[in-house]
Amino acid sequence: MVELLRTLGTGAMIAGIVAFVLFLLLYLTGSDWRATPIGRYVAAFFGLIAVLLIYIAVITFLMPALPLTVRLIIRLWVFGSFATLGWWLVVILLRVQRRERHDRE
Repeated sequence: MVELLRTLGTGAMIAGIVAFVLFLLLYLTGSDWRATPIGRYVAAFFGLIAVLLIYIAVITFLMPALPLTVRLIIRLWVFGSFATLGWWLVVILLRVQRRERHDRE
């Protein structure tokens, strides 16, 4: 039973990574995502979710074999990216809200 759950979990992880990466590639190449704040948000959000899923896969399968320094660099990059995106989204939201208030006046 444990092996079945491990196999199903690995399959779900791989399916999630493929889905988010594929969505991101299709979105970035087939949409004018830079034209609007929401488009930029969607690109950043899905990109970061894909990075998080890949990070989880790396932790699951490769991290025990990697040196501590490499693991810490990967961790800093992933969580630093999340922090940067979070603050970037706050800036985008404030700009959109300010523009909407200005348009109403």
